[in-house]
Amino acid sequence: MRGRAMLAAVAALLGLAVLATFFGVSGRERGAQLAAADNTCQGLSATIIGTDRADTIEGTAGIDVIVGRGGNDTIRAYGDNDVICGGAGDDKIFTGDGADLVFGDLGNDWVTSVAGGDQVYGGPGDETVDLTTSSDAPVTLIGDEGLDLLTLTITGTEPVLVDQAEQQLILGPEPDHAPGGISGWELVWLKGDHAWTYVGTDAPDSVIAIGGHLSASTYGGNDVVSAGGGDDIVNGGDGRRDVAAVIGGANACAETEWGDCEQTVTPPGVRPVLRQPRSWPRAASTLS
Repeated sequence: MRGRAMLAAVAALLGLAVLATFFGVSGRERGAQLAAADNTCQGLSATIIGTDRADTIEGTAGIDVIVGRGGNDTIRAYGDNDVICGGAGDDKIFTGDGADLVFGDLGNDWVTSVAGGDQVYGGPGDETVDLTTSSDAPVTLIGDEGLDLLTLTITGTEPVLVDQAEQQLILGPEPDHAPGGISGWELVWLKGDHAWTYVGTDAPDSVIAIGGHLSASTYGGNDVVSAGGGDDIVNGGDGRRDVAAVIGGANACAETEWGDCEQTVTPPGVRPVLRQPRSWPRAASTLS
């Protein structure tokens, strides 16, 4: 999501009055904005600017537009709805209490999100995103190029849909929970006592569920699925190594290259794996 669509997201996040403040300064503020003309984040003039060295950058209680620039920075947002561009280094970015908008940019970045409503967009490097939330607010998590890892920790016990094929992330039953967005993650860790529904893509993507029950559909690519101790269901795709392992409860059932539900087979080094015929509906339908 780039260009006009991204600016629309920024406008929705900050509000038109705030954008007017950024673009309509005068007097003493004008010089500061001109000095920051080459330091913008998605078209917004930065209010806090790093250097080309490894900086530790602290936000404020208000609305910030933070640009890290070069170097391996540590950036911490605090109150209100902030916009953060990490810059060219390998940055560590911590979102604050508001609904923040984060862009990884270049480098291999690590983003920690602890509040609902955040939007995180990776860059060309290898991104690692840790998100923990109990909020009903929709969350958007978009990977990009590189090898991207997402750890998703959701408190509570409501069912959660993680659908990379349709780019939807829903943190509970609709209509109480509005859809967020998700795509571009090669490895997804799911943590929490939920009925997880995971839908992969035709590309290689893998999921590991820690706790709860997992219903997963991988749909192509050489995927790896590792389930927890619950009663799990895995529907493999067309890859030669669709499902490397299903490690779950006694009622775990998986379609793999090794057998079917009438057979118990054990790939080297893992617990038994079972197989189900391919007549199943898409796993995403289990949330409706």
